[in-house]
Amino acid sequence: MRIKTIGLLSLLAIVIFISCEKKEETQPKYFSDAQKSALKVFEGRFESVDIIPGVDTLKTAIVFLEQYNPPIEATYTDYETKEKTKFYVHGKYRYEYVDGKTTSEKYYYISSDANYIYSSPSLNTMSIKEQNLKIVSETTFRVKEEKDILWYTYNKVAE
Repeated sequence: MRIKTIGLLSLLAIVIFISCEKKEETQPKYFSDAQKSALKVFEGRFESVDIIPGVDTLKTAIVFLEQYNPPIEATYTDYETKEKTKFYVHGKYRYEYVDGKTTSEKYYYISSDANYIYSSPSLNTMSIKEQNLKIVSETTFRVKEEKDILWYTYNKVAE
């Protein structure tokens, strides 16, 4: 009888021990370390004053409106091949220009290495804009299209 009691208590202790162990995270990993670093930067309003030879000074702002954690799942359909690719949208932003005009809100996705930012006017569209991305500091980033030579530098505006 004592052996059965000791056996049952041992079994109970093992079950309690196993159930108290730290459980592994079952949620999928949505962000790479590079994406996490970039997303820390992409909060608030950033202004750019770029001087282009032969053109007046261009002052634009990017305002990061939302970030999604977890990200929103979206599907990109290739215009030519009709192939669908699933990706995760990290947030939403818009451009504001010196004349007061603004663009519509755009969804964005940062590549896993944080070297590119992709934007789209909707979650399921064939129109995706790709730009090279460089995070310079916690308050500065640079973007350019692949074909461009000049980078546009955006600095965070203190609120």
